[in-house]
Amino acid sequence: MKKYDAALIIAASEKNADLFYATKFLAPDSFIYLQTSEKRIIFMNDLELERAKKQAKVEEVVSINKYAERSKEKSSKLIEVAAEILKEYKIKNLLVPSDFKAQDYVFLTNKGYKIEFKEDPFFEKRLVKTGEEVEAIKETQKHLEEAFDEAIRFLRVCTIKEGFIYYDKKQVTSEDIKRIINVRLMQNNCIAKHTIVACGNDATDPHSSGSGALKANEQIIIDIFPQSLDTMYFADMTRTIVKGRASEKLKNIYETVKKAQQLAISMVKPGADAKEVDLKVKEFFEKNSYKTGVINGVTQGFFHSTGHGIGLEIHEPPILSSKRASYTLKEGNVITIEPGLYYIDKGAVRLEDMVVVSKNGCINLTKCQKYLEIQ
Repeated sequence: MKKYDAALIIAASEKNADLFYATKFLAPDSFIYLQTSEKRIIFMNDLELERAKKQAKVEEVVSINKYAERSKEKSSKLIEVAAEILKEYKIKNLLVPSDFKAQDYVFLTNKGYKIEFKEDPFFEKRLVKTGEEVEAIKETQKHLEEAFDEAIRFLRVCTIKEGFIYYDKKQVTSEDIKRIINVRLMQNNCIAKHTIVACGNDATDPHSSGSGALKANEQIIIDIFPQSLDTMYFADMTRTIVKGRASEKLKNIYETVKKAQQLAISMVKPGADAKEVDLKVKEFFEKNSYKTGVINGVTQGFFHSTGHGIGLEIHEPPILSSKRASYTLKEGNVITIEPGLYYIDKGAVRLEDMVVVSKNGCINLTKCQKYLEIQ
């Protein structure tokens, strides 16, 4: 805080990971966060004031009432209240996050405040997880794997009829598997949005959530990324399975993706370049004759990043991508490793684990086994 008098965030911590990280206080409505060189202060309305005093991990919790009284026409607009706070604290130079509202920026600059924007994440320490944060991610991952295992147990007792998967006389759908996964997660106070259960050609689109009847003997990509409502930390895992028998083409793709993931994980250590990890995975696929490009008007092959950071957001820096700026991995980074290959005529596979960068390499936080076929 040498260059600036203070950092200012006006947001709801339920939606703003940086604000929750700074305060450890979860609120559905926006409040004012001010960080000076001496302390962190949050300014709350009366509805949340007492709860904030008990729960927030900051040096001071203050009612906004007197500042609202001073503002023009006793305004309820938080930016006008913030201006009164800044006046009292004799702050003129501010550092704000990149998503700071444009209208709030205009309001403050018109009043003579100097504002500098900071790129995400606002608190860079978020990228290097503490032991407590790693444990929170591991706990979410444990619940994720329990939900995945329940879905697999269900699929194992299903039967195959005329190329489709059945439970008793009912055709099993993508929605059925999502429901099993999401309900189990909810039982452990985790919420999963946009869970992917994509079968057949749906699986060739990495972010297709999948829908409709599940086919036997074809790939089913299951990607689960829940958030714990206890800690607010995410976990992320992808597996590719086949109910029945996989084609030889798909088996070869699966083994190649599995080896690419092992290669990437072996490269993860303090000082490694995240960009280089992605490049090596792409080179590995090319050497094994799995090309990436537009085929019959559709992009196929490996066309997303090898991984991403994870924590209070599902996608955080660093991004393991050759198209992004270099990032030197640091001890405490928690990242996904998720190479994939997607071909309409051959099949699609993605495998994803989470690892934490350790002193001498990395530790895989994902315990779930990898297997392609289930009977």
